[in-house]
Amino acid sequence: MNLRVIYCKTRQINWNGKEESAIPFVTSEPLPVVPVEINGKRINAFIDTGGAMFVADSKLTKELGIKTASKKEGTFQGGNIVEVGFGQVDSLTIGDVNMKNVPVMMGSFEGFEEAFKGNASNVHGVIGTSVLKEFIPTIDYSSGQLVLRPRNEVGMANANKMLANDKVLEEIPFTLASTHYMYAKGSINQKSGMNFFMDSGFANGEGAGMQLPKETMDLAGIPIPELKSASEGQSSGMGGSDYKDGTFEISSYSLGSLQLENGFGNYTTGEESRYYEEVGFFEDGLIGHNYFKNYKWTMDFDSMKMTFSNLK
Repeated sequence: MNLRVIYCKTRQINWNGKEESAIPFVTSEPLPVVPVEINGKRINAFIDTGGAMFVADSKLTKELGIKTASKKEGTFQGGNIVEVGFGQVDSLTIGDVNMKNVPVMMGSFEGFEEAFKGNASNVHGVIGTSVLKEFIPTIDYSSGQLVLRPRNEVGMANANKMLANDKVLEEIPFTLASTHYMYAKGSINQKSGMNFFMDSGFANGEGAGMQLPKETMDLAGIPIPELKSASEGQSSGMGGSDYKDGTFEISSYSLGSLQLENGFGNYTTGEESRYYEEVGFFEDGLIGHNYFKNYKWTMDFDSMKMTFSNLK
């Protein structure tokens, strides 16, 4: 979800006497989904580091009387331009944590119901990076839960305690561009030094764990795959399906040295400008859900490092 936004930091967070909160996934496929409450109404929301902020279905926000303060056109999957609204949620509760006065982006969730069919219902929200940044979060795919900790010394001590009991696989520095673009160095087919955008909300039914522009594919010696219309079997929610894409084989790809072999990648038409213009430097590709789901992924937005681990 590629959209520049201006938002205010959420300042009122009530932990209700807890030092951390573990929220079990409703499902982990096609994306991890957790229950939340927005202004007291319970819905399900999926976790998406490619999203700028908390996003809610415009039908839901209208039902709850959430006012639209402004509107803007955003660029989504396949380069599609969609109008979205911005407002403020009085209360957002995730597990034991309650946040007040949370900025919200509002748009159509048409298509998401089909995407989550058979795995989760009532999916009307997205937990983006500006929400995760309020915490020291762990997206724990191995045990199926989102763990939130306060972004302070207590939260860091609890995160370190967890990691001491895990098998730590890799600690990787990352940078943050604009409001939510998380980047780390990685490789594709042994070509190192690549800038990869970490987009946990990118899911592909054909198993693709990353998406590449033509320039990176040329560098890695990967031919453009046979393309088909995304409307032939994919539902993209706010992004629509007015684009073509295809899947190709990858011998290996990684963040840091944490490498997966014999994987798949995705090429999508309409994405070309994003890889140059959105963040002011060249983006070699993005890494998505089918990579991250192999790990426990802990993010530290103070030291700007992320740790990938598994249970011992």
